Amino acid sequence: MSKAELPAELPKLQVEDRREIFDRICEMEESDLLRGGAPTTEEKALLDRELEEYRQNPDARSTWKEVQARLDKTSPLRGGSSSILLPRLSPGDHAAIPLEAVLWRG
Repeated sequence: MSKAELPAELPKLQVEDRREIFDRICEMEESDLLRGGAPTTEEKALLDRELEEYRQNPDARSTWKEVQARLDKTSPLRGGSSSILLPRLSPGDHAAIPLEAVLWRG
């Protein structure tokens, strides 16, 4: 299957199959970054903007628990669980997310 054919085929797959493909793509992206791959120009610009916002207001941050609670409460796609897009973290893991807006605007 060619790269051009992939987008047209994805809607035909079962949800579980699409999730499996999405998870695999995420794993590959993470692996690339860990091996020294750099974020795109757009990603760098987004991170720079978010970092500047954090520097201007460092108290405007949330714990993972707070972010997950908001996502669980408001996202109809999550069905009450944030395990689709965000991993569940143990208490104490990453005490704060200074760049929360990268993950959530709402």
